[in-house]
Amino acid sequence: MATRLLDFVIQRLWYVLPHRRIQISLSPAMCMHLLQQTAQPSVRRLELRSLFVQGRRYDIEPRKQYSFRMTTTRKMEGYIQRRIVPSAVVTGLFTEDNQQSTLLLSARMRLRHIVEAIAWPTFFASLIIYMPWDPFLVGGLVITLYVSAWMGHRYHAALEAHAMMIFIRKVLAEHVQSEPPLLANDRGDIIYDNQAKLMQTWEQLYEEKLHSADTA
Repeated sequence: MATRLLDFVIQRLWYVLPHRRIQISLSPAMCMHLLQQTAQPSVRRLELRSLFVQGRRYDIEPRKQYSFRMTTTRKMEGYIQRRIVPSAVVTGLFTEDNQQSTLLLSARMRLRHIVEAIAWPTFFASLIIYMPWDPFLVGGLVITLYVSAWMGHRYHAALEAHAMMIFIRKVLAEHVQSEPPLLANDRGDIIYDNQAKLMQTWEQLYEEKLHSADTA
């Protein structure tokens, strides 16, 4: 029971998007080469220019055999040289079968981002609790601080993670064999329609943001 509860908390709080599984008609080595080659903008790939709006860049770090760790940054508004600190991490794991690959993707918040989501409301809460106000008001403000901070940090991390998911999907689009429905993390035989609808909503939202930024 405790293990299942811990798994539920991790899946709902640490991971910001449902896991995805993509079948690709390339070997893992070819997929890695293609992703790393496309991670930087080039005039030879103008069809992918929407992936690099707002100075967005992608960092793909190969890890163990057939796996990688990916983060993304963009320019900080109002500054020329400064860039935002990554808040999300996408990890990919390839499995190979006769020169074909299955890519499992997961997206989670960075540990530093989680610490920030807790540290800031804790600092302000430590000031509020000493105010001579009604205890119910103080309690409500403290809860509001933690909830709003967590939701804001999680939303930002989810946007970053979705940007990386779109990057991977577009780079490998010509070689994708099939992209099955999203599966539950604990029971892989059950398809969750709500998760599929969530990914569609995220894609529509992010495509609108890309389009508005590209036309600005």
